[in-house]
Amino acid sequence: MAIMTPIEVLNVIRYEVSAAHKNTNQASQPSLNAFWQKLNTLQINSQIVISHLQYDGVEPLDEYVELCNKSDLVVDLSGWQLEAGLPDQLFVFPEGYLMHPQQTVRVYTDSSSELSFHSKKPIWNNSGDCGLLKTPDGELVCQWAYRNNAHADVSISHIHVDGKEHRSEGDEFVELTNMGLSHLDISHWTLVAQRNHTSFEFPSKTVLGPHQTFRVYTNKADCGEGQYSINSRAAIWNNQGGACLLCDDTGREVSTYKY
Repeated sequence: MAIMTPIEVLNVIRYEVSAAHKNTNQASQPSLNAFWQKLNTLQINSQIVISHLQYDGVEPLDEYVELCNKSDLVVDLSGWQLEAGLPDQLFVFPEGYLMHPQQTVRVYTDSSSELSFHSKKPIWNNSGDCGLLKTPDGELVCQWAYRNNAHADVSISHIHVDGKEHRSEGDEFVELTNMGLSHLDISHWTLVAQRNHTSFEFPSKTVLGPHQTFRVYTNKADCGEGQYSINSRAAIWNNQGGACLLCDDTGREVSTYKY
């Protein structure tokens, strides 16, 4: 089953609530209980996310996956599964494991911690990999990709070259879009203007969410969520034409936008 975006989850909840109101008089108590259970499940499955994946630790086995419960509910993770790239690299949460509101937990590669894959060798490929979080019945809740496995879903989607600010054109921007359903770790990825070689590097733990778009401005003082600034006092993008290059943290080209 595909991951639903927050908007899709909200639309399903609205539909279910509307249907429940229409059928309140005919509905039995068991069916109403099943209805509310379904809504709770939809909410929970959209709020438990992979929040970080440490694949290149100082020591070979200090890799870990971090999960976050963004909801205000206590969630029973009994039987939930983490797949580390390959189906045989599997971690299953023990029976009765509860995750509290706003809590984060880490699942390590080695066996020295409470939650671990009990592996004697690294399981996360430094060249790129994908982590999958699933419910006990196999429903995909969240997926996380980095390096090579993130390349296919991200691209430079737009460059606004004709800023309105006088001379400096600080309101120019580049848009970067995640077209897929994975959370993409783009830490230390760079945008480079080919004509003047001006570059911008995304900071550590930068995550581009499913269907999310980031904007990188030439010079913007107050950046909101999903906004960054190169802090250049001069315009970067030539109105007559140019190109922008996106590279991952190893320097490998991911996307090029020409205008």
